[in-house]
Amino acid sequence: MKKAKSVKVASILVLALILVLASATALHHQTYETSIRQELASKNFVIVDLWKSVPDPKLESDWNLIEVTEHGYHYRIVSRNIITNVGQEWLQGQVSGSPSTSAAIYIALCNGTGTPAYTDTSIPNEYNSGGLTRAAGTYTAGSAANGDITWTVKHTFTASASFTNVRIAGLFTTSVSSQPTLFAETTLATFDLDPTNTVSITWVLAITN
Repeated sequence: MKKAKSVKVASILVLALILVLASATALHHQTYETSIRQELASKNFVIVDLWKSVPDPKLESDWNLIEVTEHGYHYRIVSRNIITNVGQEWLQGQVSGSPSTSAAIYIALCNGTGTPAYTDTSIPNEYNSGGLTRAAGTYTAGSAANGDITWTVKHTFTASASFTNVRIAGLFTTSVSSQPTLFAETTLATFDLDPTNTVSITWVLAITN
């Protein structure tokens, strides 16, 4: 009887050990995936340059004042972005599947209040007038070195109307706003635009080993 109980206890201990090891392995895998996403996020980011004719107190806390010239006040922020699930699947197809003829070069802005998520396929309340309509950015190729390559997509918008609380930027693979083709997305420090103000969005993208 004692021997049977000992065997039963030993079996329970072995099972408990297996469960602990399995949980630890799952946690390690999850931590690894999170670290990979964070590393990608740190190497893919957005530079936003804003030019205004007069100083804007609203920008003092989050934006950097780069310079003041006869053309106005130049502010800048750098924001991390996420590459969405749709964007990752599109990139997968470009590399190993059936390549699309489109390119991830189309930049759009909006005043949406949501938090960017990997499941997003569009940005809320995308602007389609007043000089902020989705536009093709200029692609500048990079050169691979030491296992890394970085390239940029840039477009400068000039407002022809007033906008308040511009907050989210999206990088798309098509120029058609009705199609769910959001490749990457970032949240910006909120800003306003008056007519003739300009904002330049530079998407910095990287592949690293």
